[in-house]
Amino acid sequence: MVLYTVPEDTLYGTVERINEIFVEAEKVNFDTVFDALMGFLTFYLWFRLKESTYGKQLRILDEFIAQENHRKYRPLGLELTNPLDTGLRYILIRSL
Repeated sequence: MVLYTVPEDTLYGTVERINEIFVEAEKVNFDTVFDALMGFLTFYLWFRLKESTYGKQLRILDEFIAQENHRKYRPLGLELTNPLDTGLRYILIRSL
């Protein structure tokens, strides 16, 4: 059995940033209220024309995970998966 070691500060930094992205995605502000209102008024056609604030944050999350994998986890022989793939239940780190 091979043991992989991820430095504790690296793992905590990654998890903290993922949490920050989700906090930002869930914030209620003018943009999110406007998106919701326009979606309602246009029978959700609005979201075909404009990316929602939540969608932007999910894209940022995808980019962040890809960057973390490239810089930190793949050199260790590991890969971090997007928590959305597991229904936000956990963060999966698997060996390559």
